[in-house]
Amino acid sequence: MTNTRRNLPRLAPAPEIIEWQTDMARVLIEERRRLQQSFSDRSHHDSLWTRIANYIRGTYQYEVTARQCQVKWYSLKRGYENLKRLMSDDPDADGVQVRSPHWHDRVFFDNLSDEFWLNRGDYLIHY
Repeated sequence: MTNTRRNLPRLAPAPEIIEWQTDMARVLIEERRRLQQSFSDRSHHDSLWTRIANYIRGTYQYEVTARQCQVKWYSLKRGYENLKRLMSDDPDADGVQVRSPHWHDRVFFDNLSDEFWLNRGDYLIHY
């Protein structure tokens, strides 16, 4: 009988869940904003998240990985979008289910309200 377990692919362990301090999350948003233009090139995303993680590690002496920064960013962004839907006249208009907002959703709403991550283009309109 052969050992089929040897043939199974090994999965990387899930990143450890960390407790994000308010200041660290705010720095994450600021660094993501600062690097926004660089994020337009998808081939550099991994190195950009690593830069952000290194900055947070250096500033807070807190072990955080690039993946943890990325996951937290998307969580903050989803929370912002959820709260924005809840505050609209018709939160069910886009068909996305809303949930009760988390504390971070409320705390960082203003930091994200300019939606700097959206690609809107920098076009001049001439009349």
